[in-house]
Amino acid sequence: MSDNITILQQYFNPLYFNVYEQYSGNVVVSTLENPNNRCLELNIRGNYMKVEYVSKCNYRISGSQILGIIQKFVKDKGDITMVELQDTSKLPNLCKRYDIPLYIIYILSTGKSWYNSYGYKSANYANEIKHNKKLLPMNIIDFMIACNTYSHHHVDETELFEMIELFYNVMAKHQYYKNNKHRTKLHPQMTVKETFTRLKKYVLKDMPEITEVGFETNEYCDALKWLMELIHRSDNIILYNSATLIWSVPRPFSGRKSSQKIASSVRRTYSSKYNKSNVSRNNVSRNNRLKKHYSI
Repeated sequence: MSDNITILQQYFNPLYFNVYEQYSGNVVVSTLENPNNRCLELNIRGNYMKVEYVSKCNYRISGSQILGIIQKFVKDKGDITMVELQDTSKLPNLCKRYDIPLYIIYILSTGKSWYNSYGYKSANYANEIKHNKKLLPMNIIDFMIACNTYSHHHVDETELFEMIELFYNVMAKHQYYKNNKHRTKLHPQMTVKETFTRLKKYVLKDMPEITEVGFETNEYCDALKWLMELIHRSDNIILYNSATLIWSVPRPFSGRKSSQKIASSVRRTYSSKYNKSNVSRNNVSRNNRLKKHYSI
């Protein structure tokens, strides 16, 4: 048994996970119930490690736990100086079939991707952060218009405003569920940051609860898909090299405060208690034509 397997086995409960080596330097973690359900694949060559694949394993383990394990593994190995991965994270659960990049929601709510927050950066990271943070205070409608202007599939103004109106109508239908408790209200006067902060909360926190009560989400996913495609098809609206992200391991590396070792209880739980956020109402310049289309 290689040292790589021995180290990784410390972090994966053998009742639920299998750690094995496909070939020299290549280590895979999968679930015992389904060997084809991989959680992690690492390719190690000397002091360089590439994360070939990473997954939540049907929510038996969280993404944060996986990255915590990678960091612990690097610390225990002691000789790895560089870790590379590709950001292929997609919108989880109900909208997975649309392959919507999750980094869009994170960048437009915080200015950087989820992997960026863990130290994984592209060679152009400084310029990406500088550019993307300028998007956050923009009015969301002005941002949508800019996306359409630079889109590969530019549509005329009338069609764009019809789609924007449909988007907000669908969002309004999904703002209430479970005894009509108010969750995520969106409106055209919000900034990009305010809009995507609420969308992120809805997608990552509220949607799993909606699933449990049988809430219809296809219409919501279609609307979200339209917005994400509008952004994704636009040249240089968001700067982000998702293909190559590098974590340069600091020396000496003591490891971040990583996730706890996976316990025997692997049930994924979600918090259902959220505090209402006070969203600032910044008066940014808006297109006067919106007043004809919205009475929100």
